[in-house]
Amino acid sequence: MLRQNVSSRWSFVLNATGAISSFLVIVIGALLKLNPTEYPNSPTFQNGLLLSQNWAWLSIPVLAVAAALSQTIRSRIGSNSTWITVNYLLNEYRDALFEKHPTAKDDPEYFHRVTLFKYVGWRWAFALWPWTGWMVPVARTGHVTQSRRIPRFRAPIDDPDNAEGVAGQTFVRRRTIPMPQLPEINAGSSDKDLETYCRRAFVPYGWVAKRVNRKTPRAMPRSLLGIPLEVGGEPWGALVVDSRSESEISRNSALNTIRFKTLMDVLSKLLQ
Repeated sequence: MLRQNVSSRWSFVLNATGAISSFLVIVIGALLKLNPTEYPNSPTFQNGLLLSQNWAWLSIPVLAVAAALSQTIRSRIGSNSTWITVNYLLNEYRDALFEKHPTAKDDPEYFHRVTLFKYVGWRWAFALWPWTGWMVPVARTGHVTQSRRIPRFRAPIDDPDNAEGVAGQTFVRRRTIPMPQLPEINAGSSDKDLETYCRRAFVPYGWVAKRVNRKTPRAMPRSLLGIPLEVGGEPWGALVVDSRSESEISRNSALNTIRFKTLMDVLSKLLQ
């Protein structure tokens, strides 16, 4: 699931968990200083005080861990406002890359997309071992393509030749990868076209065949562009631009503009 969706759903819960847990630790700590025998006229309060003191050895550590864990998860997910800004920057990237594209102005927005992939060292997956080295989508342009079905790609740093997708190859190669004029792929495509597409897009044959032969086939991009992304001078992930048009994405002119370089710098600082 994309980070903005996760953040918007869980920010309130995580903030509330951290605040309530921290508050209860303070309250229980203060109750430990009280003497239950001093409240003989308030049996209910006295019993509650005894209960809290008897279980303080367990409740305080549990609440402290809950507060720390919620803070850690919140920091890893990122704030909702941060991911809203990231999505805004991705839409600016899209405009910069496609403003000179021959058909983009008249096409639906989801025909030309930008997806931000982050490299993660490990993730649990319904896939064959190993589960290490993955490019995971964390943000994408458009409002109708925010799907949990966005593909994840292998990117093993100890076996870079087998990195999958333009996302994985962009990360391990650490350079821009343009891939225009991919063959049109659908349920009736020949084996030769499928093999050509898989070879040029760095994806397994079975993965493409499965996407085009399902009950609701997925349209395959006709051109791709991978842009490496660094944070703090170190490889962080990749921007992958995909288009249903076979025309090459205007990388030579767009990527060298001050506007695009400024957007990249802002995104890199934001992701720190």
